[in-house]
Amino acid sequence: MTVAAPLTTDPLVATHGKDSMPSPTASHPDPAFPVAHPRPARGWLNDPNGLCRVDGVWHVFFQHNPRSARHDRIHWGHLSSPDLVDWTEEPVALVPSTDGPDRDGCWSGVMGFDDDGAPVAVYSGVQGIENASEVTLARGSADLREWSAERHVAAGMPEDDRVIGVRDPFLVRIAGRRWALQGAGLADGQAAVLLYDAEDLDRWTYHGVWLSSGQAPAAVDATSGSARSWCG
Repeated sequence: MTVAAPLTTDPLVATHGKDSMPSPTASHPDPAFPVAHPRPARGWLNDPNGLCRVDGVWHVFFQHNPRSARHDRIHWGHLSSPDLVDWTEEPVALVPSTDGPDRDGCWSGVMGFDDDGAPVAVYSGVQGIENASEVTLARGSADLREWSAERHVAAGMPEDDRVIGVRDPFLVRIAGRRWALQGAGLADGQAAVLLYDAEDLDRWTYHGVWLSSGQAPAAVDATSGSARSWCG
């Protein structure tokens, strides 16, 4: 499913970047304010997301609310650095869409790259406050500084009665094939990791519970595109 959303007209988000935000560390009154560690000049932040190096530049995205110091309608903030020492605050990358799968927040995920090498943010799109979320894709420019307002759902909630919540997709390649993992909560109270075939980045295939707090992990046969249990 693909959902088109309008570009943000929020003036704070539109101007929240390297041309408008002074360095917060130079004369901050709090002696405990981080000097060596990057952070935005204002607002809420938590999990770093989508760490990558493109054309000699490091990019760090992060969970961010640029309008308030509280966890609400989370965006993806963006910092860049040539050397992991000197950092530039870039404009906000991802903004919750008005009526899309991430309308209540662009939660944690990773940076992927499609078959043409174009960057794709892969993250948990949140609607409401329940545990349900959808794996949401947003495509960016080659330099990772401009992002499409179009959203695409690569995987919804699994059709699996055991799974009551999912979060935080992660991509990995094994023997040249792309797989995906997601954290999950199960109806019996266990924590779990779910396995997906993500060779088609736009449409993932669910392979079930790969690991839970009550069972051994599964083995992935990367050559055949199948998964099997280690314990038979």
